[in-house]
Amino acid sequence: MCFLAALIFIGAAFPIRHRGIIEREAAAHGIDSRLVFSMIWTESKFDNMAVSNKGAMGLMQIMPTTGEWLAGKLGEEFYEARLFDAEFNIRLGVFYLRYLIDKFECEVRAIAAYNAGEGNVKKWEEGEIRFSETREYLRRVRWARKVYGVRLI
Repeated sequence: MCFLAALIFIGAAFPIRHRGIIEREAAAHGIDSRLVFSMIWTESKFDNMAVSNKGAMGLMQIMPTTGEWLAGKLGEEFYEARLFDAEFNIRLGVFYLRYLIDKFECEVRAIAAYNAGEGNVKKWEEGEIRFSETREYLRRVRWARKVYGVRLI
């Protein structure tokens, strides 16, 4: 009975939503879908309408200015409310993550840049994470990735 309760808890705490969109966009950009699931979980807990205290919006918590820039790169129409659309938000977020991975040539630094900003990560030495918030963010993404590794079997 305890095992069943644990499975129910994990299923509720780590939902699998928008799987088709996430797997399609992750595959299109050569990114592990478990990473995308874990970042969405860490960013918004899969709340399409999430807005951070700094103004980041949607599932992957994209700042409107970043969203406008990303939409332009993808040749897509942009208006802020679209950041609450799961498919649009995931498409932009995964595209941005791929951009960061290519730029930093390191997945960990790319994830740190997603959280702390490119400019901050550029200033940091290799392997250095100066912000405690970003260290915690990386820890949460790693943990969630392990959970989604089991959940997505």
